[in-house]
Amino acid sequence: MSPKYDAFGRPVEPEAPRPSTLGRPGERSTRDPRAAEHRSFGSPSAPWTPATRKDDAVVPEVRGLPSVTGGRPVGARAGKRVQGLTRLAGGVGAVVLVLLAIVGSLVDDDAPTASSGGRVGIVGTTPLTAERVARAVGLLRVEMGSGERVLSVSITDSYASARVLTADGDGTRSLSLGRDGAVTAVGGSSTSATSRGVPVTDLDAPAAGAIAEAVVRGLGPGATGALRSLTAYSYQDEPLRWTASVEGGPDVSRTWSADQAGRSVVRTKDGAPAPPKGQPGPATVPEGISGTSLLAPDNLRQALGALGALPALQDESPREILLSTLNLEPERLLAGVKDGTDRRLVSVDAAFGLDPSAVSPSAGEDTVALSDVDAAGPARALRTIGRRLSTDAAAQVQSVSLAPDGGAADGGRPGWFVLLEGEGEDRVWRASLDGRRVGRSGEDLTR
Repeated sequence: MSPKYDAFGRPVEPEAPRPSTLGRPGERSTRDPRAAEHRSFGSPSAPWTPATRKDDAVVPEVRGLPSVTGGRPVGARAGKRVQGLTRLAGGVGAVVLVLLAIVGSLVDDDAPTASSGGRVGIVGTTPLTAERVARAVGLLRVEMGSGERVLSVSITDSYASARVLTADGDGTRSLSLGRDGAVTAVGGSSTSATSRGVPVTDLDAPAAGAIAEAVVRGLGPGATGALRSLTAYSYQDEPLRWTASVEGGPDVSRTWSADQAGRSVVRTKDGAPAPPKGQPGPATVPEGISGTSLLAPDNLRQALGALGALPALQDESPREILLSTLNLEPERLLAGVKDGTDRRLVSVDAAFGLDPSAVSPSAGEDTVALSDVDAAGPARALRTIGRRLSTDAAAQVQSVSLAPDGGAADGGRPGWFVLLEGEGEDRVWRASLDGRRVGRSGEDLTR
């Protein structure tokens, strides 16, 4: 057997194999370099996989110098220049290899730097992209314990963080994502928060990425604005609501809101929904009784159906869901839904996102069953009014509101109040629930 030599050419005896966390030379370590950090914060270590960059090289996850085994850094494929130099070096010692690794990290054209957003490109680069948002949310989520609940999440172009309620419900932890992709935690503080947050499983990284994509579509091609932050909060134990902030561009496009699942993304100022995937932007404001307007029969039917998704109403049939108020605008529906002895206000946006809000006592109010509301009624009434006025009443509509008692004008039967733009007697109209009979305010609809 030929003798073994060390890095300085001195013969050495072969050593007996020793157990190692690094495995055999040339193998990547399966040990999580952040396990100690997990234990120090009291949260279980989630399954760990090295982060990858665009050339599929594995990026080192440990701070400081990379460990070395078998002639290459553990958990990282050397840069192209380093690989070439390593082959030329042959039997040069481990000290030289470490120096070469350092040089490689400085000169490798493909290696991300701190100025370009850190080694994993999560934070510190502007503008935000859907991929970065989804990855940041995913990294934060794996650090959360299964019994914890999410109170808030914030992803910006310079940092990413989350606040969670501890499993015992008596305190909170704050998680912060660093430039290197490592998550640090500070915990143990007591809380008096009224919200109990949402389960960790409700924090959906792909949904957060989809929201970022939808906002960019909503801005439209060639937009001057850029996505700068995405934040989520849970109010009164309701699902997370996301808010996206845009820097630059028109004022109307600076803020967007979205539901927890990322299916509803609308421009906050005017309720314009972001275009669906595959359709170009920019977002347009709902108008009249067509397009994305909630006064369009099919859209109104879907919006009314969304009310049944309320947790308090999931076991109720449409006949059992009672509405005391229902105000319709092209971009929004606002309903007062009876919930036992209370009335719950619920809004539905033009992307069919459900947003429960205030709850107030309810007693002695007239109601209409959800199943009795004719989704085609408002549009039919506007077309009928337009024929009476010889104008496009649908283009002038401000709102259509449910009148549960109907009033004397229609024999006490439920109906609609229709409000048009402008002034004078042609502005306010009454209509039957099916929209077939209309009249100006005070006219008798029974004839």
